[in-house]
Amino acid sequence: MEQTRIKVYGPPGTGKTTYCIDLLCDHVMAGDSVLFISFTRAAKEEAHRRMRTMFGDIPPQARVHTIHAYCMKLLNIPPMCIFETQGDVKLKFYQTVDHMGMNNSAIKQTLSLYHRLRNEQSYSKRVFDQCRELEIDDVFTASGLNSGFIERYEEWKKHEAYIDFTTVVEKVAAGEGTPEKIDVVIIDEAQDLTTLQWHAVSRIYQEARTIYVVGDDDQSIYSFLGADVHSFLSWHCSVVRQLDHTYRLPKKILDYSLKIADRISYRQDKAIQTNVEREGQIVRAALSDTMRFNERDSELYLTRNDYMLDRVKDILLVDGVPYRGKRSPWETRSVKTIQTLVGWEHRELSDHDWRMSKYVLPPTFVTKIEGKFPQLHERNLAVSIPPLRKLLDNTLFNRPFWWELLLPRINPQVLPGIKLGIRKYGLQTCMNPTMELSTIHGAKGKEADRVYLCSGLTDKIKNMMDTKDDEHRLFYVGVTRAKKELVLIDDLYMAEENNYPFPSTKEC
Repeated sequence: MEQTRIKVYGPPGTGKTTYCIDLLCDHVMAGDSVLFISFTRAAKEEAHRRMRTMFGDIPPQARVHTIHAYCMKLLNIPPMCIFETQGDVKLKFYQTVDHMGMNNSAIKQTLSLYHRLRNEQSYSKRVFDQCRELEIDDVFTASGLNSGFIERYEEWKKHEAYIDFTTVVEKVAAGEGTPEKIDVVIIDEAQDLTTLQWHAVSRIYQEARTIYVVGDDDQSIYSFLGADVHSFLSWHCSVVRQLDHTYRLPKKILDYSLKIADRISYRQDKAIQTNVEREGQIVRAALSDTMRFNERDSELYLTRNDYMLDRVKDILLVDGVPYRGKRSPWETRSVKTIQTLVGWEHRELSDHDWRMSKYVLPPTFVTKIEGKFPQLHERNLAVSIPPLRKLLDNTLFNRPFWWELLLPRINPQVLPGIKLGIRKYGLQTCMNPTMELSTIHGAKGKEADRVYLCSGLTDKIKNMMDTKDDEHRLFYVGVTRAKKELVLIDDLYMAEENNYPFPSTKEC
């Protein structure tokens, strides 16, 4: 049987996932059995939604899986046996395994490097044993880590009968499990496959009649996890297609993004046009500049890594800017309870809302309320608590921001920023901010009306920029999240060489 192998390039905003789901539905309608390998839960849910809309239910000949989930299915491994998915198991591992003098951070770095080497297929126990015999440094020792801990990790998993995701893929790549007979295989975001995963999927699609490999090499930003863009670019195919219209990027932002893409030395050239009527806007600012936030329906503030993210968090907190994202003080239970209290001033409070709020309220106040309503101790009994104005002295509500007296457990380091933010932006905006703060890696697949992109690079990253293509791809992804406005942020607190060199905006 002759295979039809089709590679599809999909630049940002051209609808790669929608294209893949269209292919899935078209082939199912034609009577083919189809496997769609998706890299996100959102894509999987959207594929299932589309199939239910078209066919009434998910057809038996259609399968949508992540690469890890499909390999688990082939090997008949239940989710409860996977090390990474069991939070209590990870805790047990850290508590019971001899750390060999390493702290938790060093352990995480060791395991991360171990999985990356295996995904790159550059790890060999034989090589590590030879390094020990010759008394020379292996890659772990050279990184200041202890390769002996890997043996402890493997011994512990074997003793406790757990397996990690990388081992699952290794087993399929090595020939274990029997792939199903599938007519059509569709692989989305193929630029993010690791070398190991490429070997696994080559077994999975070996007997398929038609294979679609869909991705964008310019958006390959996970090399630090072992992603192998070379295998995507060099994948042998009989047909090459390109999605050539973006429905996200206005002309100015598209043209600017192509300036960054042109810096990538190893890439596939692509022609792309925009279907967006607006021109778009690009401006430059300094990290220290006062800017207006939470003005657009959606905003993304992006940084290169977590260290830069923490610096931006500190700046936003000083200015009282509310935002969503990793460890945002605006998303803590203490701050969310402000909204509950303000609503409770005039309305009754349910027993559920009380249970969610009581742990951040003053103990004396909690005792007072539960003394008046002992039914609150009965979890199966529905109770409504009267409005606060009926329970407390009305003079309390005459002072602005009266709720501050009832929330002693807001971290004193963030409390001034919380107070300032509510005064500047209002409670509704602060409880539901339109801005999300994220690393560029964490924003892959997202988009926003306005994107703030910070250029700051740490010394460690700057020293690693011998692989400059990785940095150009990363900032290309950052730029192409913007639907209407792009704000390029220069970090003047860092040396000029520690800022990503954004192209000139004069022609934009």
